[in-house]
Amino acid sequence: MNHFSIPLDRVLRNVTSRDGFQIHVSHVEKTPEPISTDEVLQSLQTSLERISQLERLIASRLISLNESVLETAVQVARSVLNGSDELIEQRVTQYVKRGVDALPPKIDATVYVSPDCLSAVQDWVRDEEITRVSVLADKSVGAGDVRVETDHSGLLLELDSYLHEVFEINSVGSP
Repeated sequence: MNHFSIPLDRVLRNVTSRDGFQIHVSHVEKTPEPISTDEVLQSLQTSLERISQLERLIASRLISLNESVLETAVQVARSVLNGSDELIEQRVTQYVKRGVDALPPKIDATVYVSPDCLSAVQDWVRDEEITRVSVLADKSVGAGDVRVETDHSGLLLELDSYLHEVFEINSVGSP
């Protein structure tokens, strides 16, 4: 855990009390050394500047921490979601559905998937009676990811992009 200290100016250090410390009567009767208002204000200003510096430092560290937590969460989710053939198959069919739903009416498309997912996607497209797409294997597409192409546009649906989007949306408003 980090500890921060703000050294006080001499003027503010002299304004203290000590519980349980016995003070001799001669010290109580002494008139305190006069301190000008300007000295006190300057000392307070210096302390406020130091506090402001610490606040900026803490804010930047929180941002860095938030980014690290986001990246770790993405890595954990990626590991879990890529660790099961069933989850990969579910994801690829969901992505194909999203890609098909994004197509304008009466436009056909080609869907590219990983060779490992080809038969599962072809079976799903056939079972769902989707006639607007043809499914092809592409080694450059990751397992569970989908690329949808038409004559005029393309759409790439990837796990990493999706996870970053989800975690960033959920971290909005966080420090």
